[in-house]
Amino acid sequence: MILTFVSSGQSWSNRAMVAMLALQLIAGGGAQQSNAPAKTNEEQLQELLNPTDPKYTFEDLLHGNPTAVAGARKFFTLSNDPAMKQRVASILLSVGARDKVYHDYLEHAAREALADETPWPSKYNEKGEPEDWNPVFLEWCKKRGLMPWATLKQQFYELPVPWYYVASAGDPEFYNLLIEGLHSHNLMIVGIAAKGLAKLQDVKAIELLISTGQHTVGEARAGIGDALLYFSDPRAQAAADEFISNKTHLKLERQQAKERGVKSLFQW
Repeated sequence: MILTFVSSGQSWSNRAMVAMLALQLIAGGGAQQSNAPAKTNEEQLQELLNPTDPKYTFEDLLHGNPTAVAGARKFFTLSNDPAMKQRVASILLSVGARDKVYHDYLEHAAREALADETPWPSKYNEKGEPEDWNPVFLEWCKKRGLMPWATLKQQFYELPVPWYYVASAGDPEFYNLLIEGLHSHNLMIVGIAAKGLAKLQDVKAIELLISTGQHTVGEARAGIGDALLYFSDPRAQAAADEFISNKTHLKLERQQAKERGVKSLFQW
């Protein structure tokens, strides 16, 4: 596989990395009442991002600490940064704050990514392994004056980010959206959607995951294979053996699934 981040979720855009740091710095609680002029949203946001006396940690937020959750809600309301808002919305949904506004915000961003018409950059051989540039992709870039490597990076690392936030939210309301993601021509989105279905642990998805994996290649096939390891159904385990060509990775991922379950799929 080339340039994949499905299994670890670590290779992000700078904005998403800033979001990670920002969440670690969120301060809990609101400001005490005073006679001072009301603070602007920007001033309040800066207080959340740069606390001198933090009331909780990022781990507190992941464990659903009420003060941490309240601070994250406030952060979502104040921030104008889409990447930060998506990350916060995903975490809030994952800890049980199932407000419709968070669901809708993530779904909108995911559907925008799904609608992207850029051809997939890679061409694959008969074994489903990447071997060269996709000529259709190169022609697409040429007609639009785009640099192939920069566009490849966008397709692999940037466009799929909203899908990571949808998948990691663990919200059953996203089931149908994740099923749609399995049909994306962006193979990274396919792999992430598969892992989102694995996190939901809805056995209805097993057959579709297997049939999709049998007809796709590269990053999508590998991502589906990883996802199937998190289902105990023997059919899922057998398909994972078939889809994951790197047997060292297969062994390690299967061990992770046994030891940590779906917690090892995402950062929250």
